[in-house]
Amino acid sequence: MWPVLTVGSLAMVGMKSQDTYGSKQNPVATLWVLAFLVLLFFVGASYGSLRRLHKIRKVLRSYRWEYREGVRRTQGAKEAMGVAVQLRSADDDAGWTRGMVARNPLKWNRWTPELEHGAWFAGDLPFGGVIALPGGNALMLLSIRYRLSMEQRVDLARDRDRMALAKTGGISGNVSDGYR
Repeated sequence: MWPVLTVGSLAMVGMKSQDTYGSKQNPVATLWVLAFLVLLFFVGASYGSLRRLHKIRKVLRSYRWEYREGVRRTQGAKEAMGVAVQLRSADDDAGWTRGMVARNPLKWNRWTPELEHGAWFAGDLPFGGVIALPGGNALMLLSIRYRLSMEQRVDLARDRDRMALAKTGGISGNVSDGYR
């Protein structure tokens, strides 16, 4: 839909440019130019949200949901691009995971306190994933907060099945950055 609107608006602007910038002033052509600029603004403003929703969809197609006892905000941690969180590990002995960044697809720093009482997680912890409340509400995209050590990245890169699943889910870039 957006390419059709963009090409149509550009065609109208091109056809009406002589009327607008020539000897005559046509208010309809000026309105088309303004409408096109507003359209470009809204497309640019929503691009990040659409990209995050696309990534969430890819993760949910690749990974199964698993229940986590809780997700907590990391106290004292400031994160410019989201909310710093930790997930309770699936193993009772392991405790909390390393720091991760949770991003709401529509707003950066929105946090749902109900996630602290239990959440569904889809993904792979070293790569990231998606968390949500039971019922699929409050979707948030997770990415790792800290870069993994070279040994951890090498170990993950050797597990070809795990890497293939992460690539299918669109979350392999979190680990493979810096290791080629």
